[in-house]
Parts: sequence; C-alpha cells; structure tokens
Amino acid sequence: FSIIKVRQAYLCLAVHKDHPLAREKKLDFNLLRKDRFISVGEADIPILTKAAQKFFQENKFRPYSTWRCENPEAVGLEVSAGMGYAVLPDSMAGAYPDTVFIPVKSEATMRTEVVAWKTEMANPAAMRFLDVLIELYGKNGLNNELNIK
Repeated sequence: FSIIKVRQAYLCLAVHKDHPLAREKKLDFNLLRKDRFISVGEADIPILTKAAQKFFQENKFRPYSTWRCENPEAVGLEVSAGMGYAVLPDSMAGAYPDTVFIPVKSEATMRTEVVAWKTEMANPAAMRFLDVLIELYGKNGLNNELNIK
C-alpha cells in the first residue's frame, strides 16, 4: 500500500454554545465537573475512545458520568442539544450550529489523516482520484518521505 498524508489535525472538546466553557479562553475542567461526557462506544470507534481516555488522563480529569452513542454524529447531535460534552474530530466543527469546538492540542489528541491505496492499482477511476489528490496535496502530500510512481 501507498499513502498520502492529507491533514494533521487535533481532536476538540465539543460543548453546547451556552455552556460556560464555550466563552472561556482557557480550558477549565472545573466547568465540566457535573456534566455528562458523551462518547461513542469503544467497540464502535476504538481510536476516538482511547484518545479521549488518554486526554482525560493527561489532564487528571475523570468525567462525572458517561453516555455512550453508536456513532460520532449521534454524539454531535446530543452535544448540540445541550445534553453534555464530547471529544470529537475537528472535521465535525460547523456541522452542529449550537456546538462550540474547542481545539485541544496535545499528543493524545493529535491525528494524521491519510488516503491509502494499493500501490499496483489499475482502476482508471481510482487512478484519476489519485491524480486529484496529488493536485490538492502535492506528490508527497504532508509525507515528504513518500515516493509515488
């Protein structure tokens, strides 16, 4: 397989627009003390669940209670309805108008988004898609060591 790294991103703390944390300049975990943490189940999206757990460990914070949803979209909808807070990808920001996404830059929340394909690809549509990716991100994308033929 070959890959192009297309984006370096961070997870965000997502809160309802009326939550006190939405107006703060600094992340204050005391403002989350009595709120519900909304998450996807670990079996559904283990990488997101583990990143949230590591983030909380790094910040010596334990959620008061946790509510599990089947997918990130359901989590976003519940946060947008004011039912709690979540740790979600920044790519979801803007999808929920009543939600504020607070970037949380740490090793636990950093992620690299990639596109991968079989190196010996013969599908013309997939090859055209690869051409579009190369136009958008450059021959090596964010990955300087990649050598695309």
